[in-house]
Amino acid sequence: MLTLNRLRVRGFRGFVGGQEFLFDAPVTLLFGPNRCGKSSILNAIEWGLFGSEAVGSHTGIRERIDWVVANRLVKPADVLVELTLGASDGEYIVRRSLPRRTGRKTTLELILPDGEVLAGEEAEQRLARLTGASFRDFATTVYQHQETIRAVLTQEPRERNDAIDRLLGLSDYQNLLAALHEVNPRGRQRDMEKLLEAFDRDVQAAFDARANDLERLRQQAEAAGVPRDQLNPRAALILAGSVRQALADFATQLGLAPPILPPPADAAELTGFEKAARAEIARLRRQMPGAAEQQELFALRGRLTELLAELERAHQERDAVGRDIRELDRQYSGQQAVEAQIARLARTVEEEQARQTQADARAALIDRALDLLQAEAAEDRPADACPVCGHESPGLAERLRREWEEKFQGPLRESKERVRSLQEQIQKLRAVAEIYRKSNDRLQAVEGEFARCRRKASELLGREISEREDVWALAAAEGERIGQRLQQLEEAVAARQDRLGEIEQILERLRRIADLVALEDKQRGLERMQQSPEYRELEAARGRLAELLGDLEALREAVSAAAGEEARTRLTAAEAAIDQYFRRMTGHPAVRAIRLKLTTDKRSGRNSYEVADQNGNDLTPLLSQGDLNALALAIFLGLAAAGSGAFGFVLLDDPSQSLDAEHKRQLVKVLDEVAQHKQVVLATMDQEFRHHLTEGLTVVRREYRCEKWTPEKGPTITRV
Repeated sequence: MLTLNRLRVRGFRGFVGGQEFLFDAPVTLLFGPNRCGKSSILNAIEWGLFGSEAVGSHTGIRERIDWVVANRLVKPADVLVELTLGASDGEYIVRRSLPRRTGRKTTLELILPDGEVLAGEEAEQRLARLTGASFRDFATTVYQHQETIRAVLTQEPRERNDAIDRLLGLSDYQNLLAALHEVNPRGRQRDMEKLLEAFDRDVQAAFDARANDLERLRQQAEAAGVPRDQLNPRAALILAGSVRQALADFATQLGLAPPILPPPADAAELTGFEKAARAEIARLRRQMPGAAEQQELFALRGRLTELLAELERAHQERDAVGRDIRELDRQYSGQQAVEAQIARLARTVEEEQARQTQADARAALIDRALDLLQAEAAEDRPADACPVCGHESPGLAERLRREWEEKFQGPLRESKERVRSLQEQIQKLRAVAEIYRKSNDRLQAVEGEFARCRRKASELLGREISEREDVWALAAAEGERIGQRLQQLEEAVAARQDRLGEIEQILERLRRIADLVALEDKQRGLERMQQSPEYRELEAARGRLAELLGDLEALREAVSAAAGEEARTRLTAAEAAIDQYFRRMTGHPAVRAIRLKLTTDKRSGRNSYEVADQNGNDLTPLLSQGDLNALALAIFLGLAAAGSGAFGFVLLDDPSQSLDAEHKRQLVKVLDEVAQHKQVVLATMDQEFRHHLTEGLTVVRREYRCEKWTPEKGPTITRV
């Protein structure tokens, strides 16, 4: 059986970013309030297995009408559901996606236990064989959706019967009965007559089309120089013999291996002979004396041409660099002169800055003395006393101020201006020196290119070339020699190529005759078909159609009987569990037993069911809404417990609806029994039910808490 191992989901329904869920316990609980992603997790499992089958009104689930798979807030859509299933032979990975690059088109990949990856239709078919169930089977036997489980009791009888059949795993029988009904033998008989008439018309139309095609080919062959009296297999075989002889003579004259070209035995071998002859012509063209040398010389001349172009570019680059350097020399007298001038100006700047440093020190002393004298005057002390030695010096402050202005303020300003001007000159000269450096680098690169061209020329010419030799002249001379040799070879090869061309013209006439002969054979095939035993057998099949109608009716009765017998067997196996589960969950005082009564509809041959109490009375009117829900759950879980389908798990979405506290407590005990042999994954927002699960389960339980949903991040999922 298949078990759930892991689920990865992204961009599906309410999910935005990636989420991963592990199903590593007998019971997995998805708990949280509404609109927090619980149902989306179950839906993701369903969509991963069945894709578009799980979406739309055809599912029979009202909420699936206009159901949107992709999260509407994620633009563009990027949906991924990856489901890992355990099986007896290893793990299967189902990866269904709605990626950005495909827009609305769903893609499927199935990774097998050995690592092989299937995609598209191949993956869908293999997945269908693996699960062995349709979507409707899954929706009634594995996934307890509230709408589908309650439909067992509230649908129209025919639909209810179909739902119970699927719960019992009898969908194959019922699908076969439905298919037999859809066959409509009487209508098929009428359709067959129409098809046979259309077939006769198609055969005649094919005759007419072939006749037109034959006449067109005859006219084309005549236009190509083939007389009409030679448009026959005998003439084609004679042409084939002339082609063989011509190719053999050609190979012998040139000393080449003779062609291996068996003569065609009949018209059916003409097409194969024509293709083989063309292959021999291609071989002779390649092996023809001079042809190989031509190809080598063409290749060598091409490489020499490339070499000359590279040399031309190197010469142009060297000339350009030379012009740039000469222009710099004209303006600045050479690179050494520029570097010398930079050094001289740098020394001048250093000297000027040294003088500024000395002047700045003395200027600072004078400025400080003036400050002290001003302070003395403010305190009514003699302003002519030297602030250093204390001796009076009349007019001292005025002399110091005049010396500051004359000797320091102006000269310092002029000195700084000279330094700034010198530094600007140095900066410009350094830019010129950088241009010299780059030009020298370019020149060095050009010389390296010349050296590479010399090595390449040595390789092409097959000898060492010294630096004293002109590579350009040597390459040009070799190119001239190759041109002369190619002209000689062209004259020698041209006549041989013309001879092969003449043989190809004969082959072209042979091909036209072969096409005509093949089409004539197809036309004769149509004539033979009408006289064939198979065609006469088709005519006789009309008479046997009545017998087929009787066989189909017998088959329908046999399928109906088998479906009824298997339904009784499975109900017998599950009846005790259904009865036990229901009475345990409800404790209904008026119900001592429940029975699923089975009859066969004589018109359709399908199974018909009635849910009754211990006295055979219809049970539905006696039950409350909670009892109805419990009964539906009892049927679902009872059949799941007794079933042997491919799925080793059940999915329950909010199973505690309309159940009171005791219903819930007893439901937990039932689920505990089911979990002994099947995985149980259930989603609920019912805090009371969660409490009963926590207290009542004896198997290991894992819980995922689904909490606040936001448009940006989707639901918040926490593994408890």
